[in-house]
Amino acid sequence: MKKNWALLLLLAACGCTAVFTREPIGERPVNIKDEQAKLAGTWVSDDEFIDKAHAFTVRVEDSSNGVLQLAWVLPDSLQPRKANVYLRDANGWILATLRPLASGDVADTNACMWARITRRGNTLLIWMPDGDKFAKLVGDNQLPGTVTRNGDNESQTVVLGHLGSNELARLTSSTNDVLFHWAEPYILRRIGE
Repeated sequence: MKKNWALLLLLAACGCTAVFTREPIGERPVNIKDEQAKLAGTWVSDDEFIDKAHAFTVRVEDSSNGVLQLAWVLPDSLQPRKANVYLRDANGWILATLRPLASGDVADTNACMWARITRRGNTLLIWMPDGDKFAKLVGDNQLPGTVTRNGDNESQTVVLGHLGSNELARLTSSTNDVLFHWAEPYILRRIGE
């Protein structure tokens, strides 16, 4: 199996439906021992996301269990932020879950953002979950979790429950409805060690 993995930068909701989890999503940790030199370093994006940060520093915390540490600075306040990123395999896909380490990054620090990722050389592609599709699946009891309407009544928050093998097969299926924003991946490029 060709291994494609990398770090994760998960994005704040943009007036739509955000999808969170309380635990790393995937069946097993991804061993990144052979990849750690290609993951550690500085990654940049020209997209405005994660509080408008454009550069991120990545360090490998635990290569055998697929744990990275991510750090960035918010340019408007110069407030540093840190998070752990957990890389997990799910039917050949790499799913990355971001757990903030500093208070205030996410209202509920038990709620982690996540995405599907693929690294190609010094480029990282990040596909965010389609919040509206996940809200429907949770609302129809096809996936465990909760859906909460936000105060503006235009957006909602999905918090997924534990996803077992059947639910992960649904997420990674190529025959079911696409559950990620395939046409709009976020792209990061590694510029230094």
